[in-house]
Amino acid sequence: MLYVESWQRRKDGEVRLLAWRCKTLVDVHGAVTGTLSTARDITEQKQSELALRESEQKNLETLEFNRSILKTSSIGILLYRADGQCYFANEAAAVIVGSDVQSLLAQNFHQIQSWRESGIYENALEALNSEGERILEVSVVTTFGRTLWLKLIFSAILAKEEKHLLLFAQDITQRKNSEAALQQRLVALTQPFESGNVAFEELFNIADVQRLQDEFARATGVASIITQPDGTPLTAPSNFTRLCQDIIRKTEKGRTACFNSDAFLGRFNPDGPNIQPCLSGGLWDAGAGIAVGGKHIANWLIGQVRDETQSDEKMAAYAREIGVDEAVFLQAFHETPAMSRVQFEQIAQFLFTLANQLSASAYQNTQQARFINDRNQAEEEKARLESRLLQAQKMESVGRLAGGVAHDFNNMLTVILGQAELGLMKIDPSDPLAGNFTEIIAMAERSADLTRQLLAFARKQTVVPKLLDLNETVTAMLKMLQRLIGEDIRLVWQPAPDLGRILIDPSQLDQVLANLCVNARDAIEDTGMITIETENITIDTDFRNAFLDSAPGEYVRLSVTDNGRGMDKNLISQIFEPFFTTKEMGKGTGLGLSTVYGIVKQNNGFIDVYSEPEHGTAFSIYLPRHEGKSSQVFPGGFSLPVPRGQETILVVEDETSILDIVTIMLKGQGYSVLAASTPGEAIKVAREFAGEIQLLITDVVMPEMNGRDLAKNLLSIYPHLKRLFMSGYTSNVIAHHGVLDEGVHFIQKPFSLPAMAAKVREVLDREPAES
Repeated sequence: MLYVESWQRRKDGEVRLLAWRCKTLVDVHGAVTGTLSTARDITEQKQSELALRESEQKNLETLEFNRSILKTSSIGILLYRADGQCYFANEAAAVIVGSDVQSLLAQNFHQIQSWRESGIYENALEALNSEGERILEVSVVTTFGRTLWLKLIFSAILAKEEKHLLLFAQDITQRKNSEAALQQRLVALTQPFESGNVAFEELFNIADVQRLQDEFARATGVASIITQPDGTPLTAPSNFTRLCQDIIRKTEKGRTACFNSDAFLGRFNPDGPNIQPCLSGGLWDAGAGIAVGGKHIANWLIGQVRDETQSDEKMAAYAREIGVDEAVFLQAFHETPAMSRVQFEQIAQFLFTLANQLSASAYQNTQQARFINDRNQAEEEKARLESRLLQAQKMESVGRLAGGVAHDFNNMLTVILGQAELGLMKIDPSDPLAGNFTEIIAMAERSADLTRQLLAFARKQTVVPKLLDLNETVTAMLKMLQRLIGEDIRLVWQPAPDLGRILIDPSQLDQVLANLCVNARDAIEDTGMITIETENITIDTDFRNAFLDSAPGEYVRLSVTDNGRGMDKNLISQIFEPFFTTKEMGKGTGLGLSTVYGIVKQNNGFIDVYSEPEHGTAFSIYLPRHEGKSSQVFPGGFSLPVPRGQETILVVEDETSILDIVTIMLKGQGYSVLAASTPGEAIKVAREFAGEIQLLITDVVMPEMNGRDLAKNLLSIYPHLKRLFMSGYTSNVIAHHGVLDEGVHFIQKPFSLPAMAAKVREVLDREPAES
């Protein structure tokens, strides 16, 4: 078989590429009888193959070109797999961090401590798990010991259906240092003139002033220098003579006389330059003060010009006075240029004009700097206010959501908890099912704890505030708090004397302190210290400008400070959000600090958090100060028998399952129960009932009318009717911002049988309710 490719021209003139296959034909005796040839047009196939080869070649060239760009780029470029392992790093990245490429390739970003300490790690994870770029400017000490500022750009890229992290790194240390220097100068420029902190070298570039001074000295032939008001030099001397620089100023007496003369000549005089013979050598000297806003900040001095009338005898006497060789002194004196008084005065007047121009320039610089500073502060304040407003709106929205979820969840938990308790009561304790019911009750109570925390955050927790002495309350809790944080952590208590009273539910204060101390404990590795402090504090308007949610007035501050690992600003902005946690899975619910936030807000207070990575955290809680005698709070925890009774109770609940479980609970405790699923049905039952109804138990929010309005209706039938409200969370129907109205009895869903029975007995045994 023979295979040949050849170009053939068709009859229409088009040239095509044909693939020929030729085969020799033989007979049965092996003799050649002919050939068989077939041809196939492969023009398009060859063109496609050629195009593919060209494309592959271009791709290879492009790949090499891109690889060359990546390697030679002045920006550091690193690529990491999703597991954190680095598999590409260019030379620029190695130079920036002070290492080599091989060391970078050996790194896994999950294990780089400096990434975790500086916030780089969180940005890397966010970039991997979302779309878009993450940009971060951060000061970091690299693994290789170099401290620098970096601008980092993170983005996720998809390669072979796997996510990779692309990181661009740029060394911006020089820019940051320049910005810091500029900011320092801006701060100096904005100092009040009368503060005494305005310095010449902060208002002017000394190098520029030095050039101006040198050119002035060359043009006029005089010596020149700029000093501080006390005569201490600010610039290098220009055109100084040998007599002054190498002889007079080399002696202690001569140098002191020169400085005193400089200080005297440079005194601020708005009428003109100060001209007189030098106190040291009798040469002509002059000076003009430089001032800004009336503040004298520098002296511009000229001189070292020989007075034509000065005699050698006087100069020789001065040489002896300062202790130098007379001959050497006189020789240097005669080398000094001479000038008439008139000519020197003209130069001095020119100096006065230049000094005034510098004074005007300094004033303009300070005014411009103050304008820039005021504008920047206004912009920063606007951004800060907008940020705090958005945060407040977000917390309010999340709070409403949390309250709604908790309400529905509490209704379900009431049924679960009640049915489990009833089931447990109906079986023998040795029955295997008893363990199952007990576990259901335990899980329902844990779930109820979560909803209570959600309600605390949403500020819908039912509270009964009492006037408390914070110092007494904290002191009573110290042993419990020490058990919470463990023996390895030292608990320091620093109460302030004469502390004001606060109005808060004692159980809420327990929650706040416990959550803050546990949070502090978790931030400390191994051993450490937690400090609890109290203090009276007055909030004024200036303080309120820094805290939008504060109001001027008298407060008591409760601070919990730890020396743990601290937090960055990004973390601080999220810590009060429900379910936000930095702890490992299963180690925390993320509701501790949100509970604290809700409790403080519910009690008209506010929170301030200050923290720095590796420098600990301070939570400061401000609660309004109240006058009066504090209430006595007795510790709970006593287990009492489940109380019973024989009174008649009307139960109203629109959730049928809850109505049924409450009815069964109460009947089991000996009460007669009338059940109604709507307010209308309840009014009808009450009117038709022949006996006396002693207690109404009603849900708060129902169709037709709310629980409080229902109670008012029934009071017209039973004037001495006692009332107990129940709900998944408090409503403004019976409470304001979660604080129960005077005389209102309330039980929070979900509730256990003992809790319900105890509350019912408590309400029934109270004095008759007022209508």
